[in-house]
Amino acid sequence: MVEHSSTAQEATADWLRNDTSSADKSSSRTSSRRLQSSPFQKVSAAERAQLQQWARQRTSPYRLVIRSRIVLLASRGLTVAAIVERIRVAPATVRLWTHRFHQGGAAALLSDAPRPGRRPGSRIPIAAMLEATRQLTGDRRTVRQVARQAGTSPSSVCRVWQRFGLGRDSSTASVEAAIRKLLSETQNSSR
Repeated sequence: MVEHSSTAQEATADWLRNDTSSADKSSSRTSSRRLQSSPFQKVSAAERAQLQQWARQRTSPYRLVIRSRIVLLASRGLTVAAIVERIRVAPATVRLWTHRFHQGGAAALLSDAPRPGRRPGSRIPIAAMLEATRQLTGDRRTVRQVARQAGTSPSSVCRVWQRFGLGRDSSTASVEAAIRKLLSETQNSSR
């Protein structure tokens, strides 16, 4: 069992140094079951060193420390239940991160999977709205007319106009400046 340390860094170092004697004592009765239900078997020396470094660093994000600990414990042959008991995470979390590590190595622990939700929009409709704004002049340049010509909603046109500081009475020069700004944003984001 890990002794209580005065600092978080010492506690992490104690945890990493902890020989698996407590796990071996509790699992001597069920060693064959433990190996069968272990979520993981092999970790290379380089990966182990990287995982230990992440688990020790005081500046590592907490989620990275937990993921590293999960994989290190799994590489010792502990069962999902034993890892859950030690780290206090859900069994699904243990299975998820050991699987991701198995699929992508240590680098797979660095990032989360994409979350559901709205995807970032394309800049093509914005360019179409600005082009329609430039083409329509005078009394014909209304939010509804620009939306109809660009094939989008009036509320989208309002958002784009507000973003670029445009309005129905904006000059052609200010619309062209907005188009240039959009092009430079597109080039900067693709780099």
